Amino acid sequence: WIAMTLAQDTDIVLLDEPTTFLDLAHQIEVLDLLRDLNRQEGKTIVMVLHDLNLACRYADHMVAVHERTAFAQGRP
Repeated sequence: WIAMTLAQDTDIVLLDEPTTFLDLAHQIEVLDLLRDLNRQEGKTIVMVLHDLNLACRYADHMVAVHERTAFAQGRP
């Protein structure tokens, strides 16, 4: 799915749980790739992650949502 998204060459990439069912090493590999796309190609990456540790490690900005309500946001 990520390859198909990247092939479209859009400025904004929207991802829903891109690391689901991956082991930790592959989760980090995917998130490193997305961070590189952001930093080197200027792409905006918006994604849903349920792993707060990984989200804090990679996000520039976070929004915490519970039961459809954003209750916190800002820099991790």
